[in-house]
Amino acid sequence: MKKSAGDGVKSKENLKQQISERQLALLAAAFLLGGQQIFLPVEESIPHNQWMTTLGAAVIGFLLLCLYLMVVRLFPNKDFSQILTTGFGKIIGKLLSVVYIIQFLFATGFSLLLMVNFWVALDMWYTPQMVIMFLVMAAVAFGVYLGVEVLARAAVVVVSLLLAVAFLDTVFVLPEMRFSYLLPFQDIDGAAWLKSMKYVVLLEYANLLMLLVPGAHVSGEGRWNKSILSWAFWIFLYLIFLDVRNTLVLGPAAYLYDYPGTNVLKVINLTEVVPQVELMGIMMLIAGGLFRIVYMFLVSLEMINSTFAMRERRVLILPLALLMIAVGFCFVGFAEGITQSLDLYFAWICVPFYMIVPILLIVIGSYQNHKRRKQSSVR
Repeated sequence: MKKSAGDGVKSKENLKQQISERQLALLAAAFLLGGQQIFLPVEESIPHNQWMTTLGAAVIGFLLLCLYLMVVRLFPNKDFSQILTTGFGKIIGKLLSVVYIIQFLFATGFSLLLMVNFWVALDMWYTPQMVIMFLVMAAVAFGVYLGVEVLARAAVVVVSLLLAVAFLDTVFVLPEMRFSYLLPFQDIDGAAWLKSMKYVVLLEYANLLMLLVPGAHVSGEGRWNKSILSWAFWIFLYLIFLDVRNTLVLGPAAYLYDYPGTNVLKVINLTEVVPQVELMGIMMLIAGGLFRIVYMFLVSLEMINSTFAMRERRVLILPLALLMIAVGFCFVGFAEGITQSLDLYFAWICVPFYMIVPILLIVIGSYQNHKRRKQSSVR
């Protein structure tokens, strides 16, 4: 079969952006670590038992990740746009690709808003929201410009830093821990717990579908699915551990905070390992959040390039960065409506496109593989 010039350019670009399966696993780890600490608001009636939300959502998230990796296994060496076209045909596949591009861009813009909210919630630097957004998007655009291979190498630093700081401050707050803080399970509001868990699944684990895009750039044809699941398992345990640790140290004081990250900062501050340790903790959390937004932006860009067969991937970086800032500003000032928007988003967008479509792809991919095996046996 004769290859077109476009295919040659695309193959060259993919080769340039190849990463190892371990690097992809680290991308997933940094994605989860950067997200859970920055982008998840805490329900008012459940912060001291946030670890139970994390535990329940992690179980669902692990099942979702297994679902997404099954899609990759059935459609090897393809990015998500190619998978949709292979599974649903050219017309429906392209239409779905456009829908997912909008989804990913929305998720990136919403993450930008939550980053700004987290920054404002710290109440330490009185920086205008506009300045914060432009600073974040400038860093994000530069990271996207460097590409997935550089991002994967940066993930090693991000993950190492997050794990090292968590280990050190945990050791120093051991005398502050009170196991009695875990006991009042009867105080948990069941409705608030389910609602909080729904938000974690929506904002954190549903977006793991984005792993299908850089998955096409994994070098070789190794079984990287197992590496991803192994890393995800330990990261889920780590996130649960952070929430349990924060509860053991802060107890009822957790009511004072709106984001899990502020609980982490309070614990870090109690360690007093070195001067200005809280400032270092803030930088650590912001670095994780920036990594998350860069990754989501990069995936959105890759989806556009794959869907519309664009030769130069970097042309759209600046226009999309400006679009993300515009999306963020659309949400600023409407914080009270975020909860209602998330409920609508979960019911009409998340369930169909993050759950039903992947299940359909598994059914279609299994049927296509069975059909190919049957034809091969006849020959």
